[in-house]
Parts: sequence; structure tokens; C-alpha cells
Amino acid sequence: MSLNDNKQVVTQFFNAVMRADIQTISDLLAENAEYWVAPSTVFSGTYKRKEFLDLMPDFFGAMDGNMTFNIGDMTAEDDRVSVMANCEARMKSGKLYANTYHFMFRVQDGKLILVKEYFDSQHVNEIFGRPS
Repeated sequence: MSLNDNKQVVTQFFNAVMRADIQTISDLLAENAEYWVAPSTVFSGTYKRKEFLDLMPDFFGAMDGNMTFNIGDMTAEDDRVSVMANCEARMKSGKLYANTYHFMFRVQDGKLILVKEYFDSQHVNEIFGRPS
């Protein structure tokens, strides 16, 4: 796949997340995909594909409407796509979740095989609660 093809897969992923479209997210993840989330939050850790997909209903269910990502820089090299993005979501609690992200994706044969997600963990904890 070309670098532009890899970037398109990543763009499809963000579009699916913004629609809370778990089926499309599932379709974009390879069977052996891993999703890593930066430390110090209730979401932190490394998830296998099914474990990550199992989190999605509760994650999306905490929101009052859809999440919005504004994609900044997107750079592709080899099988990797790096993305800088800002996100906003109104929570059912009334709080506004607004965070800055860096994502590193690895794409293989049109599927995401690895996602690494970095963000402001303090803000995640303010909105979603601290890990026990």
C-alpha cells in the first residue's frame, strides 16, 4: 500500500470514531491489532483488538453526542502514520472534554495493526476519573 493509502485508512478510523461507528472501527483493525494508551488514566494499557472494541460502548456512552477530532499534521513513512489532533466531546456529566493528541499508527495490508495514543493524562483524569 502507498503512503497515501495508509493515511486514508487512518482518516477512515478517525471518521468512524467521530460517528461512534464501532463496526467500522472493528473492520479497520487487523485481527492481531494492539491498541496502546498512555499511562496514568483509567484507559491506560495495551489492549488486544477485542479488548479495545469491548471498551467502545462505555466510552461512547459517556458522551452527550459525538466526539470531534480536528486533524493537524499527518505524516506517513514506511508502514507508520503519525497524527497530531485536537478532540472535543461534551460529556453526559456536562463537562467538556477537550484534549490534544499524538497518535502513531502502523498499517499493514489496509488494516491497523498497532495504535499508540498519547494525550494530556491529567485532563483525562479530570473528566473520566482517576485510576484506582
